[in-house]
Amino acid sequence: MKAERVGINMMDITVCGAVAPYNPILGGKLVCLLLCSSEIVHAYRERYKNHVSVIASSMAAKEVHRDPQLVLMATTSLYGVGSSQYNRIRVPAELVGGNAGESVGFIELGKSEGFGSFHFSKETIKVAQALLGRLDGGRKVNSIFGEGVNPLMRKLREALR
Repeated sequence: MKAERVGINMMDITVCGAVAPYNPILGGKLVCLLLCSSEIVHAYRERYKNHVSVIASSMAAKEVHRDPQLVLMATTSLYGVGSSQYNRIRVPAELVGGNAGESVGFIELGKSEGFGSFHFSKETIKVAQALLGRLDGGRKVNSIFGEGVNPLMRKLREALR
């Protein structure tokens, strides 16, 4: 069951919020609420219904298609101090195809730590890749399946060294 569902039925919300002039009036909460709407569930299904699962296809040595049924949205707090933007967000489950009397909402599962590359511009990444191509021995990270996790982070680390 896990192999069939993980990856296709989950959406990672990297950035979720409101821009001025809506941010002071809880516009971010409205955006979060809208993410739980039936329109998003439908749009997600429409977008991914014909997509080939890259990792599953590579492992099976043939095209693998999965049925996208959005059941989990995951996100992290931008500031790492709390999730007040997501608190008290609830949508009646029947509006998104769920059971009457139940609700869909965000649940805090705990704290996490991590790092990322979102603060590097596209130009910086392009320069880093050009630099790596000129190093003795060529590029060590080629961004191909099976080479390891997060090739962009490994490329940036190598270029900065």
